[in-house]
Amino acid sequence: MVKSDYELVDAHIQFDNLNECKKKIEFYKKFDYMIEPEMRYVLFLKNEDIDLKFEEPEFYRVFLLDDNDKTVASVLIEIVST
Repeated sequence: MVKSDYELVDAHIQFDNLNECKKKIEFYKKFDYMIEPEMRYVLFLKNEDIDLKFEEPEFYRVFLLDDNDKTVASVLIEIVST
């Protein structure tokens, strides 16, 4: 769940993952996420248009981006089992 300080018109969710060989975080996948304009708190729920699934146990960085691809929030997570 994320609280935005400003109204989000369109949003995107982006996943990056840790490339163990290169020891750096790289782009994994990105998709559009529909937000109602009056929403101040955004809860991310799976629906038929997006894939919130992580295929492999590893470290991921998850971003909420606004319509200009500016980062609203990000978090580093570790998936330990799929």
